[in-house]
Amino acid sequence: MSQTDNYFQNPPYKQFEFDRDVAAVFDDMLERSIPLYDQNLTLAAALISRWIKPAGTVVDIGCSTGALLLKLARISGDFALIGIDSSEAMIDTARRKAQAFGARIDFRCAEAEAQQFDQLDAVSANYLFQFIRPPKRESFVGMISSWLKKDGVFVCSEKHACNEKKLDKIMIDQYLNFK
Repeated sequence: MSQTDNYFQNPPYKQFEFDRDVAAVFDDMLERSIPLYDQNLTLAAALISRWIKPAGTVVDIGCSTGALLLKLARISGDFALIGIDSSEAMIDTARRKAQAFGARIDFRCAEAEAQQFDQLDAVSANYLFQFIRPPKRESFVGMISSWLKKDGVFVCSEKHACNEKKLDKIMIDQYLNFK
């Protein structure tokens, strides 16, 4: 359903934003720019599906085109799946994908901080924290924690830098080799 990403092959005509042009190629963009992206989502879906009970509720914050939630829907149609993203274009694409696959997923175009949840079984955030200002990250994680049941799980995938310069250089080199 995703088109091939050629977004950065032309000079930018505007500031980057998660608009319809980006949403149309986003799955390909991520697959080519984040090492093992699909495998990471597959692992996250497996972990969540084995952790929570049937009919459990999962919220994916920054769900973009809904890739993780679609994997969960394929594992079990019993999960209550909710995707939140602040980009209307991403949510539109996610809704079309879910409809094409016959998946029941509640997609919401909203800021996560404006949502209120209680007693969730799982929350996921994949490569989201780079878009949250560092001083707000701790309170953001606290918000997520407050949404979860006592035995709930928070699955987070993130790019990171390390304080060890040699290790950081090796990781950056590996990343650039992947790209």
